[in-house]
Amino acid sequence: MSALAAAAPPRRPEALRTPATIRLFALGALVLLSALEWTTLETPARPARMVLCALVAAAVAAGAHAVARQRRLVRTAVLVVLVAVAVAAVLLAAGVPLRLLAPARWGGLASGLGQG
Repeated sequence: MSALAAAAPPRRPEALRTPATIRLFALGALVLLSALEWTTLETPARPARMVLCALVAAAVAAGAHAVARQRRLVRTAVLVVLVAVAVAAVLLAAGVPLRLLAPARWGGLASGLGQG
């Protein structure tokens, strides 16, 4: 083995080079940029919360991509669970108290969301 072959950088897995993966990373970057830009409109700005929301959105997109080729029933079930968990995670990351996520408190949650 030559010295050049031993010093060659490790090759990336082919899965990171697919168009779908590249689109997923581009979407994640766009969501993160948008979330951070949105924080400039808030007073006081809370960029950490927006970054968490962006990470949740990226995780949902990755999960949807991962189950895209599953059977329809499996894909639908996984996506329903993903969306439900994502909504709860984003609300918690945005600062909504956990008690308002109980079904009995959804009226108060909707009222609070309606008031901004």
